[in-house]
Amino acid sequence: MQSRRGFTLVEIVVILLILGLMSLWVIPQLSGLQMRDIRWTARRLGGIVRSLANEATMTRKHFRLHYDMDRARYWAAVREETGMYAPLQRGAFSFTEEILPDGVAFEDIVTVHEGKVTHGETFTQIDPSYVEKTWIHLRSENEFWSLEVHPFTGRVKVRDRYVEAALP
Repeated sequence: MQSRRGFTLVEIVVILLILGLMSLWVIPQLSGLQMRDIRWTARRLGGIVRSLANEATMTRKHFRLHYDMDRARYWAAVREETGMYAPLQRGAFSFTEEILPDGVAFEDIVTVHEGKVTHGETFTQIDPSYVEKTWIHLRSENEFWSLEVHPFTGRVKVRDRYVEAALP
């Protein structure tokens, strides 16, 4: 019996074809994880607000979406029976602290209860029948995105520019 050494040309071509097809799928997935930009951040944050508003309506619980302007992070909290708010880490909707991607920061956040905040911490109140009117302004090197949270519905308008807040 003759031993076979190496691969045939057909085998090498098939392997290269398989690797090429896999790279067409894998490379965009990997670059998408690294390229979390301001647009992705704005849409993600808008989705979290809507999810919290829906969760508040379904569970009749009170939530807050906290923003730490200086550390570029945000997290959700739920009001416990004691009346104190604790980080949301249980239940049907699980959400832990998020850090904004590199190059993305909070420009300011405008809420009804505090007005315009540019430093420190603030929050959006999300109750079973009401979501606090809020404007969240994000910035990257040369662009701004605005999220406008509508009261009652929790619907979020995301715009690719800075939109001035108009408080009632």
